[in-house]
Amino acid sequence: MRILILNGSARAHGNTSTLTAAFKRGAEEAGNDVVELPVGRMAIRGCLGCEYCHGRGHGECIIRDDEKEVKEEMKKADMLVLASPIYFFSPSAQLEAAIQRMHAKGIPDNIRESAMILTSGSPGVYDAAKAQYKAIFDYLGTRDRGIFTACGSESRFERKQKELEDFGRSLVS
Repeated sequence: MRILILNGSARAHGNTSTLTAAFKRGAEEAGNDVVELPVGRMAIRGCLGCEYCHGRGHGECIIRDDEKEVKEEMKKADMLVLASPIYFFSPSAQLEAAIQRMHAKGIPDNIRESAMILTSGSPGVYDAAKAQYKAIFDYLGTRDRGIFTACGSESRFERKQKELEDFGRSLVS
């Protein structure tokens, strides 16, 4: 299986990246091909709501930026994993921009499964992001493989990393 992780963290070695690395290790051990795009550090603008994509653009966005790389990787993926720190009750603005740009075409039909990895400095702030994830992927019809959370330094704990590695290993190619 080919798995695409969209990592919305702007911190290359932060808590979110620690957990995506653990997930990736496990998934690769199970024989999966895993690609992680650091959308938190890519130049991706938010949707303008101009509807160009649904008219003259024939599914292509009028904005020319790094979203093109996301779109190309999505065409090859069987599973999409959204990963983000929670900033003020929602995923990062960078991940939000990448998600909003799915407005042009949605996600390709080849993506059949999805999951989410969330980190935060405070407990109890995940509800809005979880609801958003559920709504998006219910609408798109993917199989929900779960939402994984870590609070504060918990992402550095061996048991939390093992949880993500085991999840990755459970996705047998």
